[in-house]
Amino acid sequence: MLSNLVIAHDKYYNVELEYNKGNIKYTNSNISIERISVNPGDYIADIMSFDNKLLNRTSFSVQNVIFYDNIDNKTGEIVSGGSFLLNKTNFIISLPYYENAKEIKISKLNITTNRYDKILTIDVSYYAREIPKDYKVVKENLTIKKEAKEVEETSGQNAIIYGFAGFILLLIVIVLYLIKRRND
Repeated sequence: MLSNLVIAHDKYYNVELEYNKGNIKYTNSNISIERISVNPGDYIADIMSFDNKLLNRTSFSVQNVIFYDNIDNKTGEIVSGGSFLLNKTNFIISLPYYENAKEIKISKLNITTNRYDKILTIDVSYYAREIPKDYKVVKENLTIKKEAKEVEETSGQNAIIYGFAGFILLLIVIVLYLIKRRND
């Protein structure tokens, strides 16, 4: 009975988003066998079918906080630390792939009304394998080398992206450390 409640996914939409001073913009997406973990938060992503049924709802947060430590030059011990918010950042959310998905609706929690306000709709119909005959697939901002029904699988590209992001974060921490050291 419980096996009916759990759906295993072997493919995911990896949706690249840009956060800029409170606004979220879609930049790119692909289908991958690699799932990127998503932290729950004030945003939700609803995957909708061609007949407007909810296939999946995922809560996520914008990853725009950087934590840092200040280290004592003589002892090497952490003496303080903190965090700061990035006004602009790019991030990726992974959502389960559905063969009959038409779009992903992104919404943000409105703390005044305690409801989710829709802020973005992303067409993913060009990834679908089960397309109604009367539906015209629009291929916006997508370069397709093969047929529209083929699914692009990427895994190595995400490792490069995360490696680069980790390097940038490490570089920021080092620069902050050097600035603190110079001021002491």
